Amino acid sequence: MAPPVRRPPRRSRRIISVPGREDLEQAARLLDERGVTHGEITRLPGFGIDVLPFEDPDGIQLELTAPVTP
Repeated sequence: MAPPVRRPPRRSRRIISVPGREDLEQAARLLDERGVTHGEITRLPGFGIDVLPFEDPDGIQLELTAPVTP
């Protein structure tokens, strides 16, 4: 019998939608207050969203997204 194939652990990513950019800005402030490293709020015009990426203590990648409003 062949030994089992070892694969690297999968990195999971979760996307959570919030109502607006102000919510992303508030989340960034709260993450800063709690010492959580996060990326910048980035606009993805092709998708019509703003994104705030960060990682939880278990290494799960999280993204808060908000629709771009005119």
